[in-house]
Amino acid sequence: MMRKTTIATRQTRAGAAGRPVLRQIPKWCAAGLAAAACALFAVPSAAQELLLHGPQAVAGFASAPSASGSRSLGILSYDNKNVRVVRAWYPPAAKLDPHGKMAEGMAAVVTVLAGDMKLAMGDQYDESRLRDLPVGSVFVLTHDNAAHYASTGPAGAQLMLVIAPEKDLNADLIGKQ
Repeated sequence: MMRKTTIATRQTRAGAAGRPVLRQIPKWCAAGLAAAACALFAVPSAAQELLLHGPQAVAGFASAPSASGSRSLGILSYDNKNVRVVRAWYPPAAKLDPHGKMAEGMAAVVTVLAGDMKLAMGDQYDESRLRDLPVGSVFVLTHDNAAHYASTGPAGAQLMLVIAPEKDLNADLIGKQ
């Protein structure tokens, strides 16, 4: 004897005023409909694969070294380069002379990802003013305070820079509450 399962459908009987009618359908049919629905909404296996780049591979995508030995990798450039995300690598024992200009209304939020770095603000290099930047710390450069200089320790340093209009960045981070 075949078992039947009761399911609600949206069919109506004449004169039933749109109320659902219960119909009997075989259990195998209900199971088949459920399997078909699962197959229809399943994510393809290719979409579930992880695209992973190890640290050396990511560094291999970076630019050739600059005069200071630093290398960078543009990760995102949007809105005619008004919004950029850049990862930068600095070699061990590097001295970065005063540099940095920021257009009016722009800011850079810089996160120390790895290594040893010291930083100070200003356009004259003064080693006594350099402050340690622990891994995970964030510093901000704006139009008003873009000039800075730095040095790296024996491990070099890796930074992530997010450059965007001030209005689009976290107000607490950039000091514009």
